[in-house]
Amino acid sequence: MKNYEDKKNALLEHCDKTFHPHVDEVLVRLPHAVRNQVLNDPALKIISFDGEEYGGLFIDFGSPVKKLIILNETLLDKPEFYIVHVIAHEIAHKIRGVRETELYEMETEKLLCSWGFERESKAVRNIKAISESEGLRIGYEWANQNDLTNFQEFSDECKDGRLSSERLDELRRAADIFSILTQMDRVEDLITMHEDSFEKGIVWGIMHCLWQKKAKGVF
Repeated sequence: MKNYEDKKNALLEHCDKTFHPHVDEVLVRLPHAVRNQVLNDPALKIISFDGEEYGGLFIDFGSPVKKLIILNETLLDKPEFYIVHVIAHEIAHKIRGVRETELYEMETEKLLCSWGFERESKAVRNIKAISESEGLRIGYEWANQNDLTNFQEFSDECKDGRLSSERLDELRRAADIFSILTQMDRVEDLITMHEDSFEKGIVWGIMHCLWQKKAKGVF
């Protein structure tokens, strides 16, 4: 175990410690051969970068580094399953090599599923549809102007990916989406409310705003 910890710490030497448990979650779930390939590659480092805090960043690795997995620290505002997916996905790129094609990305997701990350892969695919929905922007905009106290009880469950279908229904009722749209004079959007991704987009827009407020100590 000490050897594992030493290698993991070397891999994450220049990565914000908040990411360490998320990377550990990925590493312990990887197939044994893949985990060894990651930990035993001295030319690979996982680093993080806060683009809002720094205009630039200099790192002296002290040894030849040929491959970087760079994690944007804004990821820490995202749900646990999303962070895990991003890390696992980038490790898959390291294993397969990077090629920017839609087919390549699909094949990478299949590889993740074969490694045991099918739940995270499916959840992120669903989120992609939601994130492209106008509802996400509407929910975030509404939440930024209103009291989010009633939504705090759902916060940790959402962020950790533990929200059951029953609790999601409770969260949707708490959001009162019809009321949000009418309050914002978004009556034209009512015609799209039958679209599940639109409604979910509003809910997740609210939660994303709440997570950001909690990170800033507002709650």
